[in-house]
Amino acid sequence: MQMNRDHATIFLHPGDYHFDRSGTRIHTLLGSCIAVTVWHPQRHIGGMCHFLLPGRVRTPLVAFDGKYGDEALSLLVKEMREVGTAPTEYEAKLYGGGNMFPAMARHDETSIGHMNALTAKRLANHYGIRISEESLEGTGHRSVWFDVTTGQVNVKHTRLNVKPSQCRRCENESFCHEGADCERSSSWLSRNDGCG
Repeated sequence: MQMNRDHATIFLHPGDYHFDRSGTRIHTLLGSCIAVTVWHPQRHIGGMCHFLLPGRVRTPLVAFDGKYGDEALSLLVKEMREVGTAPTEYEAKLYGGGNMFPAMARHDETSIGHMNALTAKRLANHYGIRISEESLEGTGHRSVWFDVTTGQVNVKHTRLNVKPSQCRRCENESFCHEGADCERSSSWLSRNDGCG
């Protein structure tokens, strides 16, 4: 992918990725999908990918597809190397993995959002990219804006209300994973010092 020469805002659809220079903003919308931003603090270059699923079985003759986390990160790493940088020189920020249908499906270890979030963390660690920020799982969708000039990411997270029976960690009032999303969280927090 050739780097953009004009100041621009790029919108990523699911499966897209973009790598660019200072002066570019990258925007996407997420539900259970994940956006990974990578930014080089000295060179002010970076990119974002938007993947839908953790991975797939891919034969060597099949081209990489940004819909899959492992392949999306490979595509971004290829861009980093093509401009003479190493993945370890970048910082990553991870977003998404939300449960979009809490009334229909509990958010547990087998949910797509949870598996996507684990994949993003695993891949960042695999490539030696330091994770500087994350906003993962919970409910609802996120709007993500990444400024390649500054490395700043602005996220608007619109949460969905869930009942305690739909929150995987509210059972037995042990820990509220969903935070303010959960009906029980406000009473639970009033009896405790906060989510740990």
